[in-house]
Amino acid sequence: MVAISEVLYVRADGEHSEIVLADRCELHDKPIGRLSMMLPNDFLRCHRALLVNIAHVKVLRALAGSRWRLLLSNASEIPVGRAYIGALRVTLGI
Repeated sequence: MVAISEVLYVRADGEHSEIVLADRCELHDKPIGRLSMMLPNDFLRCHRALLVNIAHVKVLRALAGSRWRLLLSNASEIPVGRAYIGALRVTLGI
């Protein structure tokens, strides 16, 4: 068991999900689609294989070729899919 506030992001891992915390990763037995329905609204799909906890987002970076990345509170970066950038910018107020 981990506190929701400690979760940086969730990554799809086949029929499972990987819960990423600042200091470790935990494997969860549910796929990312099911977890997205169970998690609070603080978690937003930013890629087909990623849910991000918006409380841990520090910066949205634009890269060459219309690519985007999120810089998180632990200095890690995760990609943003083109299909999700609009909703993410609205949520972040950008």
